[in-house]
Amino acid sequence: MKKILVPVMIFILFSFTMSCDKKEKNTENSFRIISSFENKDLEYIFTDFAKQQKIDIKIDYDDTINIASNILNMKSANYDACFLTNSIWFSLVNNKSLIKYSKPTSITPVVFGIKKTKAEELDLISKDVYLKDIINIIKDNKLKFIIPSVTQTDSGASAYLSFLNSLSGNPEVLTMNNVKDENVKASMISLFSGVERTSGSTEYLSQMIQDDNYNALIDYESSIININKELIENGKDPLYMLYPKDGVALSDSPFAYIDNGDKKKEDVFNKLQSYLLSLEIQDKITSSGRRAGYGGLVDENYSNIFNSDYGIKRDEYLNAIKYPNIDIIKEALNVYQFEFKKPTFTVFCLDFSGSMLEYGYDDLMNAMKLVLDEQEASNYFIQFSDQDKVILIPFNNDVISFYSGSTSELLNDILNTTAGGGTNMYLALDKAIETVKNVDNDEYNVSIVLMTDGMSLEDDKSYVLNKYKNINKDIPIFSILFGDADRSQLEEIATLSKALVLDSKDDLINAFKTIRAYN
Repeated sequence: MKKILVPVMIFILFSFTMSCDKKEKNTENSFRIISSFENKDLEYIFTDFAKQQKIDIKIDYDDTINIASNILNMKSANYDACFLTNSIWFSLVNNKSLIKYSKPTSITPVVFGIKKTKAEELDLISKDVYLKDIINIIKDNKLKFIIPSVTQTDSGASAYLSFLNSLSGNPEVLTMNNVKDENVKASMISLFSGVERTSGSTEYLSQMIQDDNYNALIDYESSIININKELIENGKDPLYMLYPKDGVALSDSPFAYIDNGDKKKEDVFNKLQSYLLSLEIQDKITSSGRRAGYGGLVDENYSNIFNSDYGIKRDEYLNAIKYPNIDIIKEALNVYQFEFKKPTFTVFCLDFSGSMLEYGYDDLMNAMKLVLDEQEASNYFIQFSDQDKVILIPFNNDVISFYSGSTSELLNDILNTTAGGGTNMYLALDKAIETVKNVDNDEYNVSIVLMTDGMSLEDDKSYVLNKYKNINKDIPIFSILFGDADRSQLEEIATLSKALVLDSKDDLINAFKTIRAYN
């Protein structure tokens, strides 16, 4: 397959509003904010302000980079302010005069969190650690980790850029020559060979790390502080944080005004920003696990939150990387997608039962055109690379066929498959499990994607689920529902395999983008 370099396009994974679920156009009576999903933990601050000022504040949540690259470029009139995780993404906004008065509200480094007993075993406690030390541990097959999606999240992208910067010798400005340096490339491939799972959501990472089978993750320091609270409450081993001495990425959570020419809204913004930066609110923000001190220093009064027993460097200046310009970031993320990222091995089990003709056949065909047409998929940054392996298993009451090959060949095969008969997804899953059970998880991120519209026969259910358990490998089985699919059957499979169930009726494109963020 030909490699296609495309602009970075990061899309909606979650949406939420403080007072309504549906996004609507701005009105005279409300002050609307578009916020990164990762800032949801500070929502109570906005709620308190709204009550004090007796005003209506509405918040929509979305992915940071989607806000900057799409929403602020296309729907800015819907919002009066934006609350992102990182100022660097404002560079994606075409109309530079639209965003005004941006100020950081907190500082949050992106760090490694390793189960403390594992960190002790690897002799990583209370010592300076460099990125090369972590890479050597991974190369020796002593450590695996989970990471937010590099192409779908700010924390993943920021961590990736810090790796590039460190392995390039911390240049004054990161260039494409650094990114394409063969030594850097070799080190990056070694580093990402340690990835066990990727995630489009820090919330999902938090759930995953509660599982004793996972020893390490990359995430915001503030997120790991909150994860540790849960781990400790559940009597589990907390995470010990590592701050590579050769540089960490910092996210600064900027709050900025969107200038739509409304003086009243500008006055509200100024009051709200001053409120966020006041000593009282900065104290609350710091108490939540975010840094508010100059240079990232944290006062000793917060030592119970920024606990040094978990490796937190509270009273040291953080060696922060310098972010390159946005064009370099885009190119670097494309290089990651095609050269550094651990390849994927994905098996699609596709429902071609007769009921699909009424409820989901057209949607299924459109879905497969989307993910297998390289040019179309590149528009959403979900295309497969040359190193990825893709298998299609169409099924009805039996397995219809087994397709492998290039994405163009697969698309042709599936477009020529006809629907009919009953539904037995367990037979297709049996074939998929048989296909992936011997795939090397150190070489590929392996997953199964089940796409179905109806309740399946259960004659083979126990046999297949037990077969999955017995292979004793970390292989998620994601499901996309069409029509009136029985969610309970799919939820059982997702729970067993630590995966997700998504509904095509909500947004088929986003369902695929979500799944691609997890593999």
